[in-house]
Amino acid sequence: MRFFANVMTRPRLLYIFPDLSSFVRKDLSYLESEYEVVKNEFRVPQKALLPWVLFKQFVSFPFISFRVKKVVAQFGGYHTMIPAFWCAVLNKKLIIVLGGFDAVALPEIGYGAFANKWMRKAITFSYRNADLLLPVHESLILSANSYTKSSSLGQGVKHFIPGLKTPHATIFNGYKSDAWQMNTALTKAKTATTIAVGLHEERRRILKGVDLILETAPLLPDWTFTIIGDKSESFLHLVENIPNVKLFPALPQSELEKHLQTSQVYLQLSLSEGFPNALCEAMLCGCIPVVSDVASMPEIVANTGFILKEKSSKKLSEVMESIPNNHSVEAQVAARNRIANNFTESSRKEQFLKAIREI
Repeated sequence: MRFFANVMTRPRLLYIFPDLSSFVRKDLSYLESEYEVVKNEFRVPQKALLPWVLFKQFVSFPFISFRVKKVVAQFGGYHTMIPAFWCAVLNKKLIIVLGGFDAVALPEIGYGAFANKWMRKAITFSYRNADLLLPVHESLILSANSYTKSSSLGQGVKHFIPGLKTPHATIFNGYKSDAWQMNTALTKAKTATTIAVGLHEERRRILKGVDLILETAPLLPDWTFTIIGDKSESFLHLVENIPNVKLFPALPQSELEKHLQTSQVYLQLSLSEGFPNALCEAMLCGCIPVVSDVASMPEIVANTGFILKEKSSKKLSEVMESIPNNHSVEAQVAARNRIANNFTESSRKEQFLKAIREI
């Protein structure tokens, strides 16, 4: 009876999300440990249906938020505009978790919420009327990106929304170190891996830095580059004449872990990131990180890897050639410990729930 009494007395909370990604599932599990969660997925099957989905959200929100005092929205977007309006009208607290896309603009490749005129308006309204923003890294609030000459220098919500007064609390992503193991006996010298999906699209290749890898690979014939996540025919033909590049489709975690354990280096050369899970999981597997000088990545890597200051195949090849063939076990352990000791799942859960509890 005591168990049922505790369940019945837990506060209710509305959780709005665009999809059930692994990141969303994690935060949902944290919320469910303390709240009776009313789940609401904002799904738009086709772009043309967006007005209809927004209308349904507008009509249904007062009912689905009944007996709810707090609303948590995963990421900013069209799906947070109506909740921002109703929360203000109905005196409910709105908390928005910022993940990356929802705080940047790279108009040269059409990426980022603030690169789209209408989404920019929706997000600006949402952020101005929210009670708390929870970015996964401070760079999503305000930062500069000088990695490429063509990229917009200023990034972050305060760059795009001058005078924004909504309070924020930065809460890093967190990881279970025992879910990803390293095995130094498997590590092979001069092997590098990156993980990215949707690479049949040119803008995805540019966004994730895969274009730079394909440009650099011929300069380093003694290195093997593995790209995991897309083995589509439209992407395959781009690498068929680069013999030291191998492609794999998306893999289950057990197989992915084995690939990472054999790789000496992990490459994350993105133009924009929030707090990249793949990078952190690769470091837990003992990969030496080589990352672009963008957003959270220099802080994640710290002194355990290499920071590429400029998008340049020449600069990248110089960095790769500076990595010893027999990169020490100590270096791999340091990369793993950087994540295991500083970005834990328990820490994110504790800070996440505390921020919501106290708003």
